[in-house]
Amino acid sequence: MKDFKYLEKFPRGWNEVKLSTYIELTHMLPAPQEVEDGEYLQEVFQIYFYVFTGINISDSDITSDEIVAIYTRLKFLDNKPLTGEYNPKLKNIDKLSYDDFIIYQKLTESADGWLTNMAGIVKLFHIEEINEDDLTVDVAFNTFFLLKKKLKHRLSTHFRFSLGMKIIKQIVSQKWKAIKSKVKTSLTRTSAGSSSAKM
Repeated sequence: MKDFKYLEKFPRGWNEVKLSTYIELTHMLPAPQEVEDGEYLQEVFQIYFYVFTGINISDSDITSDEIVAIYTRLKFLDNKPLTGEYNPKLKNIDKLSYDDFIIYQKLTESADGWLTNMAGIVKLFHIEEINEDDLTVDVAFNTFFLLKKKLKHRLSTHFRFSLGMKIIKQIVSQKWKAIKSKVKTSLTRTSAGSSSAKM
């Protein structure tokens, strides 16, 4: 392998990309329609180079061979982070403290979006202490995926319970109306009977 100057600064997979770096990239990368076709990959590469090395590519002495090697290494960025390889222990939403629940509500309702707040949400639900600055994309996405599954199950259970309670209330309400109706009819007959007896 050639002795490249910058290659080792670039990650080999999502487990080597910090979530904060990923968020920075999503904010910096242009949409394909914002750049002319021939220049899109060039602009994307310049952004990758700057984010991972801290140097503008125009200020570097990079060779074309090293550019090809970096492109090859960064191929994984074309695919979404995989889920399912990391299985953390997470708190149930009903085990959060009141303060943490309020924080969770604010993070999920924030205009900044779920990606910007992902580290904070992940940290809230991890049982083990987690450092947001060291959080990698694979850990964050796996945690978030599991958390969504857990919350979906919790919400569906809550929904079924809530629906069951509504049905019970409706049945009780109908029975109560039927009882009130019978009592009213009975009272009407009794008062009608006593009126006719007086005559």
